[in-house]
Amino acid sequence: MIQIVPLSNHLEFIDELAALHYEEWRHFSPESTVADQKQSLMDSAKESGIPSLYLAIEGSELLGSAALVESDLDERFAHMGPWLAAVYVKEQARGRGLASLLVQHCEQEASCLGLSTLYLSTEHAGPLYEKLGWIKLQGCNYKGYPLDVMQKDLSDAC
Repeated sequence: MIQIVPLSNHLEFIDELAALHYEEWRHFSPESTVADQKQSLMDSAKESGIPSLYLAIEGSELLGSAALVESDLDERFAHMGPWLAAVYVKEQARGRGLASLLVQHCEQEASCLGLSTLYLSTEHAGPLYEKLGWIKLQGCNYKGYPLDVMQKDLSDAC
């Protein structure tokens, strides 16, 4: 049975998750290390609020993650926030709807915190987010990579 749980309750997965996130997004910060990623995850290891990070687990296996963070990208987007970030599903677990479960969990958490809007950026998953009700605001170039910046109205999520 798949569970969505706070990282703060399952720190045994932090080293594995840091390595996975590092591999997935290191092209945005080539100077960073797995240790830097681990520290960032520790900073988000809260039961709720912003920042917070949630895991998809099945038994004793980590399957994926998603986070709520105050800001993402760079100063061009400082007026936007909070953000859905770090949506990741292990390759062998993809195609099971886990990304959607993680996103919807974060949307509900944000809504229950009284937030009315969330933002995200994505390189490749725009169509998935559109299916989940997200709207593309704009494309941008971030550190040499094309991204879509999207938003979601959370008025009905909690």
